[in-house]
Amino acid sequence: MRKSLMILSCSMLLLLRQAVFAIPLPATNDIQIQGQVFDDQDNTPLVGVSIRVKNGNKGVTTDQYGKFVLSVPEEATLVVTYVGYDSKELKAAASLSIKLSKSNKGLNEVVVIGYGTTQKKNLVGAVSSIGESQIRDRPITRIDQALAAQMPGVQVQSVTGTPGAALQIRVRGAASVSGSNDPLYIVDGVPVDDLGDIDPATIQSVDVLKDASAAAIYGARGSNGVVLITTKRGKLGKARINFSATFARQEAERFVPMMSANEWIQFKKDLIDSSWVARGRTLGKNYQASDDMNFRATELGGTTANTHALANTTYMYDPYWAMGTDSLDYINWQDAFFKPANMQKYNLSASGGNENVNYLLSGEYLNQDGLAVNTGYKRYTFRSNMEVKLSDFVKVGLQLSPSISWTKGAGIDGRSGIGPSIAGTAPIQEKGVGVNSGSLGTPAYRWVADQISPVTVMEETLNNTELVKLLSQIYLNATLAKGLRLNVTGAWNSNSSDNKYYQPTSVTSARRTAVEGSQSTATRKTVRNQYYLFQSLLSYDRIIKKHEFNTVFGASTESNNAANTTQTNKQFANDNLYTFDLGSSTPTASNVTESKRTLSSFFGRVNYNYNSRYLLSVSFRGDGSSRFGADSKWGYFPAASVGWRISDEAFMQSFKHVVNDFKIRYSWGIAGNDRIGGDYPAVGLVSTTNYVFGDTQAQSTGFSVTSITNNDLHWEKTTSNDIGFDATILKERFTVSFDYYSKLTKDLLLSVPVARATGFTKQNANIGSVKNWGYEINLNSRNVTGKDFSWETSLNVSYNKNKVVKLNNDNTPIYTGWENTVKIAVGRPLYTYVLYDAIGVYTTDAQLKNTPKRANTIIGDPIYRDVNTDGVIDASDMTEVGHPDPNYTWGMTNRFSYKRFDLSLLFQGQWGNQIFSMFGRNIDRPTTGLGNYNAKQVWVNRFRSVSQPGDGKTPRIDATTASVYDTRWLYSGAFYKIKNLTAGYTLKPNLIKGITQARVYFSVDNLWMSDKYTGGYSPEAFQYDYLADWSSYPTARTYSIGINIGL
Repeated sequence: MRKSLMILSCSMLLLLRQAVFAIPLPATNDIQIQGQVFDDQDNTPLVGVSIRVKNGNKGVTTDQYGKFVLSVPEEATLVVTYVGYDSKELKAAASLSIKLSKSNKGLNEVVVIGYGTTQKKNLVGAVSSIGESQIRDRPITRIDQALAAQMPGVQVQSVTGTPGAALQIRVRGAASVSGSNDPLYIVDGVPVDDLGDIDPATIQSVDVLKDASAAAIYGARGSNGVVLITTKRGKLGKARINFSATFARQEAERFVPMMSANEWIQFKKDLIDSSWVARGRTLGKNYQASDDMNFRATELGGTTANTHALANTTYMYDPYWAMGTDSLDYINWQDAFFKPANMQKYNLSASGGNENVNYLLSGEYLNQDGLAVNTGYKRYTFRSNMEVKLSDFVKVGLQLSPSISWTKGAGIDGRSGIGPSIAGTAPIQEKGVGVNSGSLGTPAYRWVADQISPVTVMEETLNNTELVKLLSQIYLNATLAKGLRLNVTGAWNSNSSDNKYYQPTSVTSARRTAVEGSQSTATRKTVRNQYYLFQSLLSYDRIIKKHEFNTVFGASTESNNAANTTQTNKQFANDNLYTFDLGSSTPTASNVTESKRTLSSFFGRVNYNYNSRYLLSVSFRGDGSSRFGADSKWGYFPAASVGWRISDEAFMQSFKHVVNDFKIRYSWGIAGNDRIGGDYPAVGLVSTTNYVFGDTQAQSTGFSVTSITNNDLHWEKTTSNDIGFDATILKERFTVSFDYYSKLTKDLLLSVPVARATGFTKQNANIGSVKNWGYEINLNSRNVTGKDFSWETSLNVSYNKNKVVKLNNDNTPIYTGWENTVKIAVGRPLYTYVLYDAIGVYTTDAQLKNTPKRANTIIGDPIYRDVNTDGVIDASDMTEVGHPDPNYTWGMTNRFSYKRFDLSLLFQGQWGNQIFSMFGRNIDRPTTGLGNYNAKQVWVNRFRSVSQPGDGKTPRIDATTASVYDTRWLYSGAFYKIKNLTAGYTLKPNLIKGITQARVYFSVDNLWMSDKYTGGYSPEAFQYDYLADWSSYPTARTYSIGINIGL
C-alpha cells in the first residue's frame, strides 16, 4: 500500500505542476469590476474578503485596502463572504462599494459531523464546537488546551504540567474499567493517536461528537466521543503571508505547603524530646523534655558531646540550630527544583489559490523550557494542504504534516517519579552543600536521612525522547452527477520514537560505597508505528421542493503495525559513557515485540429534513476487528435521531419576536470501544519459561501458554439516549442549548477468575455494565452590541453521574487502587474510595475511654468513625467516602471589545469529587522516619498535649496509625479559577505599509485559583496511577506577549 501511495503522490505532484502553470483563456463579454469592501459600522476596509461568481469558479480576495479587481460575465451574480460577517449576493457592476455586517450566527453556523458537515439548525445530534477565533487568540502549545472549559460535557484536565504532555479528555464521563476512556481523534477525516504534534495555528475548527447518534458512524471507536479536527485550507485570491510570535514566562501555579526550615527545626526538636522521654521510661529514669543537651550527653556517655560532630542525633539537638544560616544551609526544595522558565513559539504560513489550485503551507517552531530542573520540550512542525482542480468535475488533494519533537528530563509524575522527594527532602543541610546534598564528595547532615538531592538526580539523569511523526493523506473528489460525489482517500501515518535513559551510580542509594559505574543503569527504547487507511465515500444531496436529502455511504480498511525494542544494561566501567554493548556493560533485559491490528468497516447515513422543520437522521456502521474473538469479530452500530423546529409552526409565529428559533431533538444509538487491552486481548499468549529435563534436571528455556483464548470476546458497547433543545431568543441576543442524556455501557472487559482446573487463574471476559447520565447547558449572550463597544458571554455547565449496574460472580465487588482503597461495586460510582473516616483526634483521657478506638490507641491518635457502631474500630469500619470523578464542571468566557481593543476572561470550575493523595500521605503521617524528612505544614498545629491539642485534625508525632489509610489524605477536588486572561489591540490596516493585519496581545494562563487541595500541586492532578495523586509536575502560570501579522 505504501508503494501505491507513493506512486499516487508523484502523480499528484505532476498534476499540481500542470495546474499551476495552466493559463486560462480570457472570457468573452466580460466586464471588469473595481470594488472595495467595508465594515458597515466603522467603514474599516476588510482584508481577505472572498468575492466569487455564483455557480462559477472565478473569484478573488480583497487586498490590504479592501479593494479588488475582477473580470466577470455581464450578467453574473457575485457572492461576497468573510469570516465573522454575513454573506451577501449582488449583481455585477463596473464599480462596487460593498458593506458587510457582522454576523450573529446562532443556529445557522456550519458544524463538522462524521464524514460530512451540516448547518447547526439542522443538527439532531449532540455536538459542541469551537472555531478559529477561540484558538487563535490564546498562546497555547497543544490544541487540547483550547478545549478546556469551552464545551459542555467535555471535561479537559491538566493532570500534569510536564512540557508537551497530553491533557486528559473525557466526554460525558468515564465508563470503561480496563479499557481506554479517551475519545477518538480524527484529523481531516483520518484517525490519529493524539494531538501532541499538531500546530494549533493550523486548526480551523474542533467539533466534538458527544452522543451515540453523532458518534455511532465511527462504530467500534465512538463510545467515548469523537473529536474532529479540521485544518485550514487555502482561499481564492493572492498569496497571504501570516506570521505570529509568542514569548512567555512560566512559573509554578502553586507549591505544596511544607514546613519552613525554622518550623522543621522545632518539629525535629519535639521528636528528639519525645525519644528522650521514651528512653527514660524504658530505663526507669524521669527524663524530661526540658533536660539540657549537656545533661543528655553525660547520660549517654561514651564519646557523646554537645557538639555538632559528636552529638547523638536521636536524643540531642544540633548546636548549629541556634546559629541559623551562619552554620547551616536552609533550603526550600520546591523553589530550588522548580524555577521560572521561558517559552517561545513562532509560526509562519502562506496560503492562497486560483481557479485551479489552492494551498496552505505552514511551519512552526516551539521551544518550552520546563519549570523543573533539566526538563523541556522542543518541536518543529510543518503542514502542507494542497488541492488541484483537474477538471470541472475532479479535484485531487495532498496533505502532509511532518513533525519532530524532543522531550528531556527524568520522570516526576506518579508513584515511580521523583515528585515526592522534591517536597519531602529535609530543608536543613550542611553549610556550603546546599542543593547538592547527598552528592558524592559532600558531607551528610547527620540529623536527616542521607538522601540524594532531587536537583542532583535531575541534573545527572539522562532521559531524552525524540519523536518523529508524519501525517499524510491523498484524496480524490469527483462529481459524478448533479449532487452525486465520490471521495477516495488513502492515508499513511507514521511515528518513530527513540528514548535514551541513563542513571549513573552517583545518584543511587549505594553511591557512597559503590564503585563508579557499578550501579549505573542504561535503557534504550524504540517504538515504531505505521498506520494505513484506504477509504471510499459516495455522497448524494438532493432538494425536491421543500424536501432535502443528504446521504453518505462508505467503506474503509485500516491497518496498524507496531514494533518495539527495549534493552537495559547495568554495571558500566564508569559514568562517562552510557553507550552500551556486551563489552562495556552487562545486559539485564532485552525485549523485542511486534503487533498488528486491522479494521474493516462499512457505514452509511441518511439525513432528511422537510423545510428545515422536521428533521431525521439514520446511520449504521459495521466493524470487523482483528482484536476480538474468532466468533465475535464483527460488531454493528445503528443510530437514529429526530428533530422538530417548533418555531416554524404557525402557532408559534406570534412569539417569533421573542423566540426566534426553537428546535427539540431526540437521539438514540449504539457505539463501541475496541481499545480494551492491546492488540491481542482475545488470544491465548505464550511467554518464555524455564524447564528442567532428564536425570540431571538440566535447565532449558522454552515457552508456555500464559492466558486463555476467548473466542467470544467482543466490544464494549454503549447505548445512548439524548433529548435536548436549541433556541435563539430576542433577535438572537441569547442562544441556548440543553441536553439530558443517559449512557449504558455493557460488556465491560474485565479480568475474571476461572476454575483452577484450567491451569490459569483469570481470563479476559465481557462481564459488567456501567451507566452514565446527566445534563448539559450551553448559553451564549450578546450583552452589549454598540458601535464601539461590545460584550459577549458564553457559559456552559455539565452534570454527570455514573454507577455500576452489573459485575461478574453475582455482582461481587472488585477492589483495586493502592492497598485496595478503591471499590467497584453495583449501585455505586464506577470508582469509590474506601477508607477509615478520620473525624478528629483524641485530646483527653475521657474521650479516649468513652469513644470507640483501635487496639493500642493513645491520646493524640486520630479518631475514626465507628461505621458499624459495634464499639470497636477495625477493618469493618472502612467506608465509602467519595469518588474521583467530578459531578459538575463549568466554564464561562466573557469577551469585551472597545474600538480596536479586546479583552477576554475564561473561568473554569468543577466540584463533586475527591482526591486521594498518596503524595500527601507520604509526607504527612507519623512514622519512625518522619523527622528525617520534611513534612506538611499542618504538623505545626499537631497535637502536643491535652493543653496543646493543635488543630484537632493533626495527630501527635508518635501516633500509632502510620499504616492506616484514612480520610486525612482525602481532599475535595472542587476548584474555580481564572483559566485565562487575554488583552489585545488590533492595529489599523496598512498603518505600516504592506502589513494588512496586525494584533499585539498580552495573556496569562492559570491566573488565579480557589480550592482546598493541599495534598498535591493541583486539584486536576495525576490520578490514574492507582487512582491516587502520587505527585505530579506542577501546572504553570504562564505570562505571554505576542504578535500576529498578516501580509
